[in-house]
Amino acid sequence: MFAVVITKGMSMKIKELSREKLLDLVGLQKRNTARTWLGASGILGVGLVVGAGLAMLLTPLTGREVRDSISGGFRRVRRRASAISAVLPFVR
Repeated sequence: MFAVVITKGMSMKIKELSREKLLDLVGLQKRNTARTWLGASGILGVGLVVGAGLAMLLTPLTGREVRDSISGGFRRVRRRASAISAVLPFVR
């Protein structure tokens, strides 16, 4: 709970308050969302890399089978992307 004390020198109309002034009155500050998203994206990326590494280490497949599976997945993605890019110029 908080209380705002308005003295003669601080009196102002509520409509004149900017976001920064209002946040300052209640003791808050504006967050930097770009930095927050960048940090969260970095943590997500590290988690993905660690998870993929553990999955490859603990898989019951041989190294050759894992490499073939990964390259097959990349080939499928490349085929789908080229099919989509061939259709995109005609979509309006």
